[in-house]
Amino acid sequence: MPPQTHSDSPAPEPEGSADQHLREERYRLALRASSEGVWDWDIDSNEIYYSDQALKLLGYERASAPNIVGNARDHLHPQDAETITARLAAYLATGDGSEPFAVECRFRTASGEFLWFRLRAVGVWDYGYRPVRLVGTLANITPRKIAEEALLEERHLLRQLIDTIPVNIYFKDLASRFTLANRAIARWFGRDNPEELVGMSDADFFAAEHAEKALRDEQEIIRTGKPLVGDVEKETWSHREDTWVVTTKAPLRDRYGNIRGTFGVSSDVTELVRTQRALRDTAAELESKNRGMEEELHLAREVQQALLPRSYPCFPAHASPENSLLRFAHRYLPIGGLAGDFFQVFPVSETAAGVLVCDVMGHGVRSALVTAVLRGMIEEERRAAHDPGTFLGRLNAALTQIIAQVDVTTFVTAHYMVIDPTGRTIAWASAAHPRPVWLSRASGRVGRLPDPPPKRGPVLGLLPEATYSTAIRDLGDIDAVVLFTDGIYETDNRSCDNCPEDLFLSFFGSRIREPIGAILDGVLGDALTFAEGNHFIDDVCIVATEIAGPRPTP
Repeated sequence: MPPQTHSDSPAPEPEGSADQHLREERYRLALRASSEGVWDWDIDSNEIYYSDQALKLLGYERASAPNIVGNARDHLHPQDAETITARLAAYLATGDGSEPFAVECRFRTASGEFLWFRLRAVGVWDYGYRPVRLVGTLANITPRKIAEEALLEERHLLRQLIDTIPVNIYFKDLASRFTLANRAIARWFGRDNPEELVGMSDADFFAAEHAEKALRDEQEIIRTGKPLVGDVEKETWSHREDTWVVTTKAPLRDRYGNIRGTFGVSSDVTELVRTQRALRDTAAELESKNRGMEEELHLAREVQQALLPRSYPCFPAHASPENSLLRFAHRYLPIGGLAGDFFQVFPVSETAAGVLVCDVMGHGVRSALVTAVLRGMIEEERRAAHDPGTFLGRLNAALTQIIAQVDVTTFVTAHYMVIDPTGRTIAWASAAHPRPVWLSRASGRVGRLPDPPPKRGPVLGLLPEATYSTAIRDLGDIDAVVLFTDGIYETDNRSCDNCPEDLFLSFFGSRIREPIGAILDGVLGDALTFAEGNHFIDDVCIVATEIAGPRPTP
């Protein structure tokens, strides 16, 4: 038969029971003030009584309200039905009402929606320990359950996050004992489960050197409330090699702002630290080697500078420098420690001088070595020095043979000139080198010598069979000739890569009446001014020969 409900009206009271009436009135007021509903289940008849609040919570009218306790399986959420009915049966089977029956479960309300309710009840047993009644309360706890579920979801997501992030995350109490840790730090400590760390401290894992430092740092954070950010810590272990981590620790505060411990994040930087140390050691070793190389280069610079002419030959040989038929001046400006430019001035005869200017490709040690080789070749080929074309041809043949034996490409540009003030002639040959400048103080004119016909020869060191022609002309009114390397006019000027020829010649012409040394200094100054960076980008070598011999008769 369907369950029967009882009326909310109180049972008739015996006349004269004023205390009973007062208690009933208080009971009704308490029910009205409470958010909980009351129910009373008669087990034998399977009838249940609901208070008005209980009916309101379930959404039923009194006449249609089902027995959610006696027929609980029909009204519980499928996920709760088995568990709750089993607990109810177990409670009724105890025959002991000393402890209340209390569960939280989901019931289907009149709208068909499942809501969370908290049930509390006490049982009544007869003298045969048979349950006869169950009286209890009913409260809607759905909002709390939703909040709890949201909180559990947040905690689950947070747990997923800290367990997935490949950095060590941990929380500690005021005594620096672990209260929470992620899987990364558990693995770092050689444990399978982060829960194993709870209650332990750094002293359980590290040697005293690191454990004591970590404890001091954390206690200082607790004392001052100031975090420790980006600290690189050396971790010393008792059972493995030292490791390094970069750590950030901060005070752990509750929602009232009180410090309850510390929390930290650390990342393994062991390989980085070891690499840095290895690089530092390598850098120190390289620095030592570099110092040695610098000392050697310094010595090489000194040797190279020592090989430059410090004095010039006189013509004839017995003449004093003041009375020499030829006088010389040079300026040598290497842009680096070792240069590829060089020059030599040497006697070809009693009254004739050979002047050679060379420019080796590139800079540094390789170029300096080639210049050293060339210097030796010049001495060997001096017997052919009277003929500029033949002289350059022999230098080329010897240099090509040497360069062919090494796996490197290099070449040399050169200009060689023989000046005879007695015979009033000048002869020259070129190996792809810039044309010299001539000066005539008598006429105030400057110009550049032409390339030997039919054309200037190729660079030295590439073509073993290359030939070089010799050009010869009368000195006429020429009283100075200037040879130079291309660094003098190759500049960083934005308008052009090379100084224009007319401008370059004007550097000489504007000071043609000055002494030869002053002319060279002025030309260098003008060239630097033209270079917008106010510096040369290549080695510069400039050599002047002033002809003081007899002038032709007008």
